[in-house]
Amino acid sequence: MPADKTARLLAALEDSARQRGVKAAGDNKKLVALAESGAESVRPVACRLAGCTGWPTCRPVLLALGRNEKARLELRLSAIDALASLGGAPSRDALVDLASKGGLKTIRQQAVIALAGVDLEVAAKQAKSVLLDATTGEGVPEVVGAFLQRKNGAAVLAKALTGGKLPEDAARAGIRTVRTSGRDAGGLGETLAKAGGLTFGAKVLPEKELKEMVAEVAKKGDPARGKRSSACRPVVYALPRHLGRGGQVGPDLSSIGAAAQIDYLIESLLQPSKAIKENYHALLVTTTAGQQFTGIKVAQTPTSLVLRTDQDKEIAIPLKDVEEQTRARYP
Repeated sequence: MPADKTARLLAALEDSARQRGVKAAGDNKKLVALAESGAESVRPVACRLAGCTGWPTCRPVLLALGRNEKARLELRLSAIDALASLGGAPSRDALVDLASKGGLKTIRQQAVIALAGVDLEVAAKQAKSVLLDATTGEGVPEVVGAFLQRKNGAAVLAKALTGGKLPEDAARAGIRTVRTSGRDAGGLGETLAKAGGLTFGAKVLPEKELKEMVAEVAKKGDPARGKRSSACRPVVYALPRHLGRGGQVGPDLSSIGAAAQIDYLIESLLQPSKAIKENYHALLVTTTAGQQFTGIKVAQTPTSLVLRTDQDKEIAIPLKDVEEQTRARYP
């Protein structure tokens, strides 16, 4: 069978295992062989499926791939995810080893992310050193997000970080992740701010400052310059749509300049939850396994709830796994 067809088949089996709880049966030797020495496009998918099968005999191979510094990064990351899917104390210990100091930063971060789904307390202890090394803030949103996606995860991470210090950029990246999560962050935002020597909380402008800012925007504002600015490009696709650009997680803002006053726009940037357009309230969904997802409700079928996340991706959550649905909360 061609490699691309094999990869698609394994991906479909992985999707069934994750979404519907359907697991592959029988001998796992062929799957392990594909993970060890299959085609490059097949090996990462084979790793992830091996993790979903629940076969503990896969663990030594997955750990060896995760540790292999000569292996492709995608393969190593897939092996780490698979170890988390297998779960149990042996996987926890293996992930702690991969998260320890001395390894590739990306691998350490992914190991902590995976650990958050296996043992929150242990993951939080490892996260402390991983975040300390994230001097540029790279990878921090994913690490902090992994805790925010677990019930009580934010509070556990906040406790582990209390009293410590973090690089300013790492703290800023973590705070941004907390503010856009829509979850009860258990004091994590404040803890990150203290660790990075920053302030936390939505800024409320005094009326005098607001008027001064409105006057400055009216005098110096240049939409064309803003459109050209490279500083806006990395985040524009995660924002509501404007002139054909951006995601679909918020209303179309193409005519916002003509329809809204400047003071309203300023307050909306500083206090995004003050006024939310109808049908764009985000949901916070908690599953029976303790996972939490935030997004705009796109659809609901007899079997699943579909959300669009702030990354403009659709995720389907089986209704049988939904424990609670509440409105997301933002600062």
